[in-house]
Amino acid sequence: AAAFLAFLITGASVFAVNAVAMPEPIRKLMIAVQEQFSSSVTAENILFGDNKVMDYPITIETKYEPAKVLEGYEESDRIEIERYRRIVYESTNGDNEQYIFHQYTVEQWNGYNTENIVYKEIDVGGTIGIQYTQNDSTRIVWNSKGYLFEISGNISVEKLKDVAVSVEVVP
Repeated sequence: AAAFLAFLITGASVFAVNAVAMPEPIRKLMIAVQEQFSSSVTAENILFGDNKVMDYPITIETKYEPAKVLEGYEESDRIEIERYRRIVYESTNGDNEQYIFHQYTVEQWNGYNTENIVYKEIDVGGTIGIQYTQNDSTRIVWNSKGYLFEISGNISVEKLKDVAVSVEVVP
């Protein structure tokens, strides 16, 4: 799970340098992600993992988003660019609670402050993901079908996980 965080932070090119200082579960996940997608840089025709996909997408070709919108929340913002999608859902009762869905391509870079985080591996609909909390915000990060996904917010882990497992392809 932590490997996703590290992969997002360091990218594949500096993987070995930064993996040494990571907590063990994050390091293991990072290695698994790098191994799964390393075919993209070594040869187009090499299959990877159990997915047997030829390569990961360079741009977002298939759009995903949560099928479930939590009760009392509504979409308040949406950003869609070539390698990144973000949908913000805000509480309608004025309590300033929100959660955010992200879809990234594998090579889209994102930085995270990983100091003083509490993390653990979790099951996200049959896929191993990472759940971590920092300050008042919780994030769930996982990879599936060649993309990285993230649900984050200042709401309960159970609610975030309900949203995460509902992610599906949209037209």
